[in-house]
Amino acid sequence: MEKIKSEIKFPKNQEPEVSADIIICGGDNESDLITAFRERYKFKQGGTPIRLPEGFDFLAKGSSYGKVDTMGRVIVPKKESLVKVDSKFTGNEEIWLNKDLYALYLDFFENLKLDFAVGKLNINAFLEVFQIQKGAGSYEESELDYKDGGSMYFSEIYLDQVFPDTTNIIDNAKDFPSYLDIILKLFELNKLEKFSLYSEYLLTSANLITNSGLIFETNSNVSYDDNKGKFANYYQYPTYGRVICFLYLYGMRYDANVPWRFVLDLNLDPTVKKMKGISKQQFFDKNFDLIEGTYKEMRLFFETIFLSYLELLEEQPLYYRSGQFLVECGKGGERPKRTKTKSYYRKIYSPKEFDDFFEKNFEKLLYQYALTLNAIYKKRTDIRQILLNISNKLKKGLDKEAIVRYTFNKMKYC
Repeated sequence: MEKIKSEIKFPKNQEPEVSADIIICGGDNESDLITAFRERYKFKQGGTPIRLPEGFDFLAKGSSYGKVDTMGRVIVPKKESLVKVDSKFTGNEEIWLNKDLYALYLDFFENLKLDFAVGKLNINAFLEVFQIQKGAGSYEESELDYKDGGSMYFSEIYLDQVFPDTTNIIDNAKDFPSYLDIILKLFELNKLEKFSLYSEYLLTSANLITNSGLIFETNSNVSYDDNKGKFANYYQYPTYGRVICFLYLYGMRYDANVPWRFVLDLNLDPTVKKMKGISKQQFFDKNFDLIEGTYKEMRLFFETIFLSYLELLEEQPLYYRSGQFLVECGKGGERPKRTKTKSYYRKIYSPKEFDDFFEKNFEKLLYQYALTLNAIYKKRTDIRQILLNISNKLKKGLDKEAIVRYTFNKMKYC
């Protein structure tokens, strides 16, 4: 059956303004739902010049580019795959890019800098293409952001769901192990989200799409949701089309929704040549580390919970107990019992104590990790057989990396 393309009907006097082959559209994040839908439709129908090479559409296809490999597994760039961008392009900001993308960008710069300097074809109107404003942060940045944000998230949920007297969970976190038990219980009760895992965090918008090193943004004062600004500053100029066509010839494709953002396109011939003919998966294996299901991810998970315990010590160093206690002196020498609330200090834990705790209790923590993964992904009612399989593999002396991968894959995919 032939597909029929539906069209939106605009109210009278609200027909889209047309300039050449471009439909001018507005709308932003402050727009009401109807306006946002209408303006987004106009943008998709003709908000960019039809003669330009097709741009990446991360709004339609998702923003996982550079965050997952060809098998859908979450990855992070290897330290050696990133190179620091020359300060002449960044204004002394520390920005990193994938080494292949940066090499292609330098080829683009060296071969076209004279054309830009003399204003050939008026492309000098977009000199900001040589002003990189955003790329990847340092190798450690995503990991540090995860630990900072995750620890804050855990402690906030604890203070909201456990600490008050009005909750159903008793705050008996006298030390880190008892605090950990309560946090894991919160997962079972669906009080904590799956982005508590490092791999799931990396897929969120909190981890910028540019952190892969495969994407950079040039200098722009236009906001991401300002469609009129995109037209006024980019799409209305044929010169902009020339610039992105030149970048296309050097292996970089523009973002159809963010005209100042450019992406390493693994399908373009210049990129394929720079990759020396290796497959896309081989490119990811060479430039990225697998993170989901790794021993590192498991350790980061428990370390982040430990950091949240340290935050709890700062916010609420005391926990309270209500009970009947003997009064020192009563009538006739009796010592009656009265209900009282007493406060106790939570035990301080050092990073060294956490390291020792993690190593000495690895097997128990692995079982707890399995239960947590089950609560996040599959929610099976009975995982005793899986836990037994894990136990048997531990007895066989399987190394920690392999047993954690087995546990993760069983809980998420099987």
